[in-house]
Amino acid sequence: MSQWYAAVDGRTSGPHSWDELVALGATGGIGADDLVWEAGDASSLPARAVRGLLPVTDLPAPRADDLVAESVAWHVAGRGDPQAPAMRVLNKMGTLRLADGRLSFTTPRGTVRFDAPVSELHSPAPAEGGAALELWEGATRHRMLFAGSSELGMPSAPAFGGVVGLAETASGVSTALAHHKGAKATVSGWLELLEPRVATAAPEDVRVRGPRTGVLYWLLFSWKLLFLLAVMAVAFVVAILVMGAS
Repeated sequence: MSQWYAAVDGRTSGPHSWDELVALGATGGIGADDLVWEAGDASSLPARAVRGLLPVTDLPAPRADDLVAESVAWHVAGRGDPQAPAMRVLNKMGTLRLADGRLSFTTPRGTVRFDAPVSELHSPAPAEGGAALELWEGATRHRMLFAGSSELGMPSAPAFGGVVGLAETASGVSTALAHHKGAKATVSGWLELLEPRVATAAPEDVRVRGPRTGVLYWLLFSWKLLFLLAVMAVAFVVAILVMGAS
């Protein structure tokens, strides 16, 4: 079982189990900028950068004179149809921000991955079953994945974990479903803010490929889930055989 530590207002607490840490985040005991780290880690991270630690919050209410909204997200971009394995996406975590009529994405190290006037973007749409946001910048498509999209929310299979590992995975599935619901609300909020401000149509020379939706999306998601369950079953059988041979 992993052990975590937190530094709040200069005071370190811990060790905490993951569930205890999440409970602190849900009740305000850990803020977005407070530092947390797992036992054995050489460095710490702000709580907002740890997936699943803090609850998904609603976007700030729009203000006519100074519209500002931001969310932690994972970014992948490409020509037409960007697709990337989860590990590549996880290396592109940062902040999606709308301010002064511009939409930008900045990594924790301050690298600006894109920054464009909202009026020059087009074709906003929900993706990943509604838990991710897609936007186009000319012929470049940007996908913003929030904690809860299927790309980020799939629970990992237990490695020779037996009954305990299966229980942890079941808990992970429940948590993933909760985050998926929260991410859909976040995407809905972003679409409400962006749709009135982005271009109404794509440029004539750009072919927009819509995100996978409906039956096709859920077929692909089900295939991912079946593959995960198959890996879990194999790991469980191997664990039984290893314990029986010892």
